[in-house]
Amino acid sequence: PIRARREFAGDVTEWMDVDIIYRDGHWEASAAVGVRPWRRGGNETVIVRFDLVDGLALVNGQMQTPNELLDAQILQEQYDEQQAAHDSRWPRGCILSDEQRLARDKDRERLARLAARIARKRKNALHAWSAAIVRRANALTVLMPQIKHTSKSVHGQKRVYGAYAVDAATEINRVALSYAPSMAAAMLAYKAREANVPIQIIDDQTSPYLERLAIIAAGERERSREKEKPRSARSKNRWKNKGSGIPEQFLPGSIIDAARSARG
Repeated sequence: PIRARREFAGDVTEWMDVDIIYRDGHWEASAAVGVRPWRRGGNETVIVRFDLVDGLALVNGQMQTPNELLDAQILQEQYDEQQAAHDSRWPRGCILSDEQRLARDKDRERLARLAARIARKRKNALHAWSAAIVRRANALTVLMPQIKHTSKSVHGQKRVYGAYAVDAATEINRVALSYAPSMAAAMLAYKAREANVPIQIIDDQTSPYLERLAIIAAGERERSREKEKPRSARSKNRWKNKGSGIPEQFLPGSIIDAARSARG
């Protein structure tokens, strides 16, 4: 389904549904219709490689991250902080007065509006970005890391990462998932099919995202080997530094830091 508040070059084939809505002091009609495919491809072979560390993706070697997507990431960080404050203020199972219940419900409504705004901004940003890529492509290749198998839980995979590296891996997963790569790949796929542009989606085994996780895991293994040595053989500084072996730039940061970095 294509949702639009504008005219576009598509012939209407079917009238599907319409809602009459009274909003902001006036009436609106929200209609759903079926249209013939209208997208057209370009004349360029395009390779999209999802980065998910320093930005969304490399398009023919050039980093692209929609500004609206970065704004959604920053809003997501604010939402997470506000949600944590809400959970602390209104713990589950506590007995509330009527006034407290009203205050809690207002907090929940405010958080729900913010979550809906984030979802709209992220979806709109990826729609515009994927449409621009399909317009320039006559063949499209998408290199996609296997995120599903590397971020099975928000805590990482403890069998792969040690207790300290879990924090770093969790933050990398948060940043990577904040770009909504699965949604972006799905949009590229259906828009390419609609424009009759050949597309292939390939597992990227050496993506920057996976490389970053490998460095974190290697650093944790190095720290584990260091701990196995006799205390007299360990350097004092390495013993005190629980992040030993993991480069500083790969340690936990925040989605806000990642968004600022992607802005360049």
